[in-house]
Amino acid sequence: MTAPSTYAPALMFWPGSVILTEPTDSVTSNGGEPRLYTDIAGQTGISVGGYINSYGANAPTVFAQQCSVPGAWSSIWISCPAGDSVSNNYPQIGALLLQSGPVATDEPGGYKGRINLMAPHGTMAATHLITLGDANPAKTLATPGHRPLLVASPGDTSDVNDTWIGLDNLDANVNQFQLAFGAPVSISSYIGNIGDNTSWLERLNTSAKTFNIPVIANQPITAKQSITANSQIMSTVGTGTAPFSVVSSTPVGTLTVSNHPKMQNCVTGAGTFNCAGATTQNGQIVFGTLSLSGGTATLQNLNPPFAGNANCVANDITDVTKGVKAVPQANGTIIFTGNGSDSISYQCVGS
Repeated sequence: MTAPSTYAPALMFWPGSVILTEPTDSVTSNGGEPRLYTDIAGQTGISVGGYINSYGANAPTVFAQQCSVPGAWSSIWISCPAGDSVSNNYPQIGALLLQSGPVATDEPGGYKGRINLMAPHGTMAATHLITLGDANPAKTLATPGHRPLLVASPGDTSDVNDTWIGLDNLDANVNQFQLAFGAPVSISSYIGNIGDNTSWLERLNTSAKTFNIPVIANQPITAKQSITANSQIMSTVGTGTAPFSVVSSTPVGTLTVSNHPKMQNCVTGAGTFNCAGATTQNGQIVFGTLSLSGGTATLQNLNPPFAGNANCVANDITDVTKGVKAVPQANGTIIFTGNGSDSISYQCVGS
């Protein structure tokens, strides 16, 4: 029976086309951390095993300016920014892997970002910082420095279809930056999904911000535009604080509140009728107290006026034995008829 090999360092994925190892045998860290620094990696007809490193894939060990994806591959960490494109041939582009954290597992976090787009003078105006999708690559490639001005000429609207991460503030100090995102169609958020255009949890497009999950607010929500949710909106603000505020210059016809009464306009006439129970849209209640003059009074300038059906009831609070009529008019007026100069209380409900 042959004893297992005790050779160190181990060369996994053997055989390989490029072998990186230490000149001496050692079981410590698999013989050290051999590295390769080169301008080009992968273009030499790699067909067997690829790049092999005795250190494995514990850290980046091959650094190149340009890389192609070889036909044979091994588990090794290669870091290089450029891909391998020749003329109109666009092969697969490998990922740019940047080591982010330390190798030691007990090293504390809390550092600034591995990619740091620094403003040397501490100020910057609205600009795109990372372009994820260039809607006009010909314009970019034809511009010295490959960074053209956004919408540089009248009629040039191609840049609005870029997908980008950047700033939308005016020239401002770094402590006043405003993070911004842009895309030509929509911006979606996913959790536990690769992005399937279906299972997004929230999405922004030109017509709405849509939520497919409950929205929980620890403070009041103020809406100056319409809110439509495919799930419930919940608030956990303290007792006595209104959880939801709607600011609108026009009636909110479809707003329903669970603890407020609904207005319904049922049929009128003699006999027995079945009320369908349809909620009155744009409903309102007007009430108050006034005094008659010569047995009449007119309430004007209801804003908004009752545009549809409305009903009013009134009571003579000076002499409860006397009757009072209250008739709403279509022009925002209510006419009262009663006794002398008696005081009248009234309530009108309608839409």
